[in-house]
Amino acid sequence: MATDSVISGTVGADRGIHVPQERLFELTLCTFDMQETVAYLDGVLQSGGSKVLFTANVDHVVRHSNDSDFRRCYQVADLVFADGMPLMWAARLLRRSVRARVTGVDLMAALCSLAAKRGYRCFLLGSKEETLDKACRALQQRFPSIQIAGTHHGYFDDSSPVLELVRQARPHFLFVGMGSPRQEKWIAQHRSQLSGVILPVGGSFEVIAGEKKRAPGWAQRLGLEWTWRLAQDPRRLWKRYLLEDLVFLKLLLRELRSR
Repeated sequence: MATDSVISGTVGADRGIHVPQERLFELTLCTFDMQETVAYLDGVLQSGGSKVLFTANVDHVVRHSNDSDFRRCYQVADLVFADGMPLMWAARLLRRSVRARVTGVDLMAALCSLAAKRGYRCFLLGSKEETLDKACRALQQRFPSIQIAGTHHGYFDDSSPVLELVRQARPHFLFVGMGSPRQEKWIAQHRSQLSGVILPVGGSFEVIAGEKKRAPGWAQRLGLEWTWRLAQDPRRLWKRYLLEDLVFLKLLLRELRSR
């Protein structure tokens, strides 16, 4: 039976907005679509608030089920979105009203558009310096009035100088592209020192920079985006996609039996 619910707790407290949520795979998913998400976060920033956003895909669901440290990371997330067609299909099969897929790269683009219109500052953390330079140029070309308050590569051991750089930049949007689960664990570890809207974006910087191509729309709609990523980076991703993520099917069966 569907569990569509309207929850108005701390997530929606900034402007008294009710945030619709659904439970799926032991995650609480926000069911806002992209337009609603951007409008909500605009309100959060206008009121001086701060939110952590996670975008859950199959890999996250599997890791959440078997990695206690990763589960604790999810406790700091204020909003979690379904990123990936398999989650959307599972939601439909289980009669959960998850209305829209919200991916990290699409959400980052939408928030950069908002930042350009509102004068919000952005900070890009992760990847290589060369990639960051390309990504910044691409964003400035796409959104001429965007304010990129700072960048820092993702190859560091000591977070203290990085956190100080972010603090001085005072970004409204902090995009963290260090790959999962490192980016989620870093955000969770340093949550108390971060402000504004914080979004882990995986390999989005490489896509924006033009170093990697995103799967075409038809592949995304068919849930085959993972095959596209695997073809581009087989050495790093084969084990995750071909072995580890098979656990997702087991988790889906468990959800079906518990209905």
